[in-house]
Amino acid sequence: MFSRAYLALVAAAVGLDVHATYVVHDPAFASMRLTLATAPAGLLALPLPAVFWDSPVEWVGPLLLIATTVTAGLGNAVLLGRPVAGNRASARDRRTVA
Repeated sequence: MFSRAYLALVAAAVGLDVHATYVVHDPAFASMRLTLATAPAGLLALPLPAVFWDSPVEWVGPLLLIATTVTAGLGNAVLLGRPVAGNRASARDRRTVA
């Protein structure tokens, strides 16, 4: 449940970032929302797009930033969902034993 809500938050942040970067062309703080929504893994993913930020093709850097932070968000959702799934499995095991 929590991981689904978290993925909805990440999807909303991605939508805002894509809109601000590619439609409005004003990405001043748009990527900050996405990075903070996927923290702490999103903060660890920041150095990879920084390598390509000064690329001759201007859309590569922001796209790589979005891709790395979305991957970090998926990893965070897995980590959030794992304890919940483990608690459900242990409760199921207790019911079958009793």
